[in-house]
Amino acid sequence: MNILNLGASFLVGALRGLGHQVVAAGLSADCEIRIEHPISLARLREHLAGIGFVPDCALWADNGNLPFLLDVEQMPCPSLLYSIDTFCNPWHIPFSHAFDLVLAAQKGYADLFPRSAPSRAAPAWLPLFAPAELAGRADALAGSGRDVPAAFVGTLRPRNIPQRIGFLERFRALHPLLIKEGAYLPVFARSCIVLNQTAAGEVNFRCFESMACGAALLTEASDQGLTDLFVPGTHILPTYRPGDAAQAAAIARDWLCRPADLIRVAEAGRDLVRARHTDRERAAHVAGLLEQAIAASIHVSRLCELDRRRKLLSTAYAILCAELTDSSVREHRALYHRIFEGLAGQEFLP
Repeated sequence: MNILNLGASFLVGALRGLGHQVVAAGLSADCEIRIEHPISLARLREHLAGIGFVPDCALWADNGNLPFLLDVEQMPCPSLLYSIDTFCNPWHIPFSHAFDLVLAAQKGYADLFPRSAPSRAAPAWLPLFAPAELAGRADALAGSGRDVPAAFVGTLRPRNIPQRIGFLERFRALHPLLIKEGAYLPVFARSCIVLNQTAAGEVNFRCFESMACGAALLTEASDQGLTDLFVPGTHILPTYRPGDAAQAAAIARDWLCRPADLIRVAEAGRDLVRARHTDRERAAHVAGLLEQAIAASIHVSRLCELDRRRKLLSTAYAILCAELTDSSVREHRALYHRIFEGLAGQEFLP
């Protein structure tokens, strides 16, 4: 298949590894088509024509950014939305009306996405993953042994988790904890335990990455599919109550005092993630859905009901306008307000 990847490129390499031709369009430097400002589909198709690429389907992978393709609902081939951070981007839910297929990375949010038409498959849960290539790199780094009892690697002051620093400091006051930002692999490969803390109880990338590196995951209780994926005490350590640093530290202390049990859990989690929860497995699943969508020409029904879809889609831009109150994004807010008015009034972009 010729796949147009929009947004995050975390499945691009795996899709190419399966033999698909993939062109990535988005904000990041690794995209073949760099898009620094919102553009129309017509303009994007000019870029694609310039490199001789005609997509059979499109994958819009959430990377936490604002929508940059302003009329994606007009995509002339099957399209799939993979929503990652639905919990902090509620506009994704009405935005999904622009697509033929919808996947949500967090189990509890999949049912919130509507079925735009009877012909569209029901939105489904597709958990996150770790890069398959992580295994060899982590094993090489871990060769000298795991000399870090417990570690946290991640953004220390994320805007949507203002309590993070306080939680980590409370944990470290009770138990040694290495706290870092930046590259996770050199730390996770040497860690016995990786501590995870989330914005909304989501099963985030850190869960899979730490386990793929062979560390035992210590994360908070979650209703987003965590226990559907992993059994506490078997694949991950027992979970702690959200925000309860004392309980988290006590769990770490207990399991570090039982090294054989800790290794058993870490190895079971490592083997499960490497076997079933990598980008290769997720790419194969996504590719299978897209192949079925192409065979069924699933996009035709979307293109036949654009008026109704646009009215529904307008809500996404209204939500974005309500969220973009900072003066630094004034131009984006004005743009999305114009799109909202056009979609709601059935007057489309020129």
